[in-house]
Amino acid sequence: MRKLLSIIIAFILISNNGHAQNTVKIGNQIWMNEDLKVMCFKNGNLISEARDNIEWSEMCKMETPCYRRLSNGAFIYNGYALADKRGLAPDGFRIATLKDFKLLFGFIGGLTNIKNTGKLTSYSFTAEDEAPNGNLIDIKVAGKNIYGFNARMGGFCYGVNNEGNADKGACNFWWTSTENFINDEETKQEVPNLWGVSIGSCSNDLGGETSYSLDYGFSIRCIKIK
Repeated sequence: MRKLLSIIIAFILISNNGHAQNTVKIGNQIWMNEDLKVMCFKNGNLISEARDNIEWSEMCKMETPCYRRLSNGAFIYNGYALADKRGLAPDGFRIATLKDFKLLFGFIGGLTNIKNTGKLTSYSFTAEDEAPNGNLIDIKVAGKNIYGFNARMGGFCYGVNNEGNADKGACNFWWTSTENFINDEETKQEVPNLWGVSIGSCSNDLGGETSYSLDYGFSIRCIKIK
């Protein structure tokens, strides 16, 4: 049994870090052309899997690094997994920063025009936007994926205050490795948050460029180290 377990762990390690990563060059950046889908840290330690809302909430309460597989195939990780010193990014890559995403969004023309996001997505979606007269209108965004970034339908997981509920659909939420320390009103101490970014439309209360506590769950995209 121990030998079999060793073989399984070795296979996972090779699968995560032992094969060439598919990349795409967009402007001066070289991105992985898919979100991270690893089940162990770089040293081979397995990452705990949360299989439902309850497990996600319990693991986050204990600040346990974990991931969750959504029914559409998306892998999402809590912030504790991203912040763990054992590392998630394959050799030669790092987790993208907020600045990395800002450069990417700037290269495609910015996100003020919501239709620009379709240049990164392999899916189409409809989102509300403000018309010149101030009224909200539905905008249809065609997923053209012209740069090969391959943003596929993803999702997110709420933190423990929302019982770890997950949502999925025509959207992508990504963690960044950029920290943001905020003051906790109860403890009066600074606690680490991480910046996240999003495109698409599948949430009425999350989205954009926002700082989140580590019990939230988002996808991760890596960028090549220069």
